[in-house]
Amino acid sequence: MILGFSPTQGGAGTTVTIQGQNFSATPTANTVKFNGTTATVTAATTNSLTTTVPAGATTGPISVTVEC
Repeated sequence: MILGFSPTQGGAGTTVTIQGQNFSATPTANTVKFNGTTATVTAATTNSLTTTVPAGATTGPISVTVEC
């Protein structure tokens, strides 16, 4: 569950920190998408993910999927 993220706007290459709950502490077990465009998670805890806005991402929702 995403509780918030910062910064709230930025283009491709911007580092984004997502705060939430029930994330995996293994970065590759979390899939982050910016309006459907997949980003690489570079750091992870159960409450925070760090990622970079990917090239081609457009304005829209951020989603997180966690592998079980």
